[in-house]
Amino acid sequence: MALRNGLSLQLVSPASGRRRLALPETGSVLCLVLAGAIGEATTPTSHSAGYLHLLRGAGEPDVPYVLTLSGMALAVLIHFPTDWCRHCTRGPGCKVGRFLHAAGEAAERPVSLALDAEALTQAERLLRLRPDRDVDILLAEQAALALLAWTYDRAGPSAGDGLPPLPSRIAAKLDDAVGILHRRLDDPPTIPALARLVGMNECDLKRYFKYRHGKSIAVFSREARLETACRLLRCCAASVAEIGLEIGFSNPSQFARAFRRHYGKNPAEYRRDLY
Repeated sequence: MALRNGLSLQLVSPASGRRRLALPETGSVLCLVLAGAIGEATTPTSHSAGYLHLLRGAGEPDVPYVLTLSGMALAVLIHFPTDWCRHCTRGPGCKVGRFLHAAGEAAERPVSLALDAEALTQAERLLRLRPDRDVDILLAEQAALALLAWTYDRAGPSAGDGLPPLPSRIAAKLDDAVGILHRRLDDPPTIPALARLVGMNECDLKRYFKYRHGKSIAVFSREARLETACRLLRCCAASVAEIGLEIGFSNPSQFARAFRRHYGKNPAEYRRDLY
């Protein structure tokens, strides 16, 4: 079922005969695996157990995720493309988007949660929807977002709010580092140079930066540059090559490759799809 803004749903059931399924190489997938069977094609039974897995796109096309189902289990796959969050009013810094699409480092910490009554209710709502009814497309999106909110509430950054806050002196230096990275998108400093600029030793800077932002300096810098490219592609008439230069890519092919790895499409396609 295709929803708005590129969101999509897929049911994998015992009746379909598909027990192994290669998942999308880009974007992220909420994969709900439910115990039990389905009676008729459109009448699922009640489920009392299941798991939700958040599979983030790892950027490795040669090693795709493969879903394997056993017995009478069935699965609901909710695919969020990499550019789904561009419509968010909070912009590229949205914490939910960063949690959802944090590939690489975060993908090494997969999210797997046992479904409680609340999540099972939303999952069963999805199983009962009919793709030929327009109103069900809206209900499907509502249930998919409710499951994303449920996942974020249990595994997102807020789940780690018990971590002690950083000393104000360290926090101020990290703010300086972020400011420098944003001001120097076209020529990002090396980590040793950044450490000197903010007055920290290199090891402490890397450690505290990852503690605060949940990602390395290199990943943060690359994402900031690509998020700026998205903004320029939306509101600036400059060519793709000029935008690439603006964020530090002297080679248009390297820019296109990095952009596609992060957003699932090259810059020209991204701009074309906006209109």
